[in-house]
Amino acid sequence: MDSEIFNQINKIMSTRKSLITFTDWLLRIAVLIFIFSFYFTFIQQVKFEIPFWTGFFEIALSALFLGIIIIILSLDHSNFELFGFFLVFIGSAYKILYILFTHGLHNDLAMYFMLLSVAFYFMSKPLRTKRKSGVIF
Repeated sequence: MDSEIFNQINKIMSTRKSLITFTDWLLRIAVLIFIFSFYFTFIQQVKFEIPFWTGFFEIALSALFLGIIIIILSLDHSNFELFGFFLVFIGSAYKILYILFTHGLHNDLAMYFMLLSVAFYFMSKPLRTKRKSGVIF
């Protein structure tokens, strides 16, 4: 009887670990796609009169994007939630302000406000969880 219960608990824990791993990678990919949308927009829109500076900007932005990809993929779960969703928070705030100042009230504001809220939720997660010591910090 005890071994049956242990096997069921072990199966549930294994499923839970798999689900956490899957959602962690899904969130990482979603953050990278969100950041890539900014990269792609900047590459398309920014053009200089001198081709050298356009090429330099594209190479510098590509290096920055590659660095962010490496950092996001190498971070552990808790640091990813802080860094990755900080980037989403900043990007969403930028898009909200950009839309407000260029288009006024627009349908896309709701989507970016939702992203801003979700990013804030994940960034504040460490402050909302209690440690085993009972200290919230």
